[in-house]
Amino acid sequence: MLSPRKTTKVFPQSRRRSNSLSGFLSGLIFISILGLNGFCQFVQVDELDLNRHAAPTRDLPKDAHVGFSWNRGDGLTAKWRPQGIAGYAKDRSKYLLVSWYGRGRYAGRGARVSFIDVSDIKNVKYRHVLLVDENKKTFSGLHAGGLAINNGVLHVADSRDAKNPSILTFDLSEILEIDPKNFYNYRYILCLKRKYRVDLKPSFVSFDRDSKNYLVGTFTQKPDPKGKVSWYQIEDGQVIMKAALLFQHEMQGAFCLHDENRLYISQSYGRLNKSKFSIIDYKLDGEDIQIRNILTRSYPVGLEDVYVSASRNVWLLTEFAGSRMVFATKEQEFK
Repeated sequence: MLSPRKTTKVFPQSRRRSNSLSGFLSGLIFISILGLNGFCQFVQVDELDLNRHAAPTRDLPKDAHVGFSWNRGDGLTAKWRPQGIAGYAKDRSKYLLVSWYGRGRYAGRGARVSFIDVSDIKNVKYRHVLLVDENKKTFSGLHAGGLAINNGVLHVADSRDAKNPSILTFDLSEILEIDPKNFYNYRYILCLKRKYRVDLKPSFVSFDRDSKNYLVGTFTQKPDPKGKVSWYQIEDGQVIMKAALLFQHEMQGAFCLHDENRLYISQSYGRLNKSKFSIIDYKLDGEDIQIRNILTRSYPVGLEDVYVSASRNVWLLTEFAGSRMVFATKEQEFK
């Protein structure tokens, strides 16, 4: 029989209300439903115990005004690589979420998401949360190349199955705190809520706050056809394509500000070549996107996904060990 005393002993630094009767009973109910051994309980994003500290970075691009690096272990590991980025606000706290995919022997561990509190950019803390499916199994081989958040739901691009390309969704109000011994020493897991099928291989995904559509794109390399970006409406379980743009190869992420007719696209070309970041002004003509102007800038190697915050910070990140960083440029720098 699980007791509040045992719960406190296992998780001495928890920020949750572990001694409340409701929390105790909830834990018992969740154990029964989920089939997990030991303690488990739902926690909110702002209740996560952020156990890692980001480091300052001295190698920011010239137009970036703020940024940070991961701690030494995360900055140098070859077992995981960061990919997607999105933003989330909880009460007065501001978070970035960054996805990582497991490599080599860690591919079987699937993907994880870093919850990064950037409310105080001089004191950035974060925590990794493991993604699992409805059976509490990891998403083996999931690349998690892009993230989107809408109404507290996290969307993750799943490009593993070309015959059944999907967007996976996770409810951010249902993070589970569990016994770390059950999940590769991860104290928190986030369980699959549902998935949506799309008609192209989704390398990345973002949410267009203006049009309320999801932007999904594909990564391709020559001699394959150029990559495609499509706008989808997801409503009542239905996925409807609204518009599409055939762009270029090597796309890593895209974000749209529809009311400004502006599209941001990141591209990278391996460890030895500079990345490219394109700011595209466009015109919507029915289901087709007509490009009016493209401004292109050079960025550090390994550029990945892009996210534009409500305060108009354009956030980007790089993936390669030894030079990984997350940074933001004010949108006005691109005008």
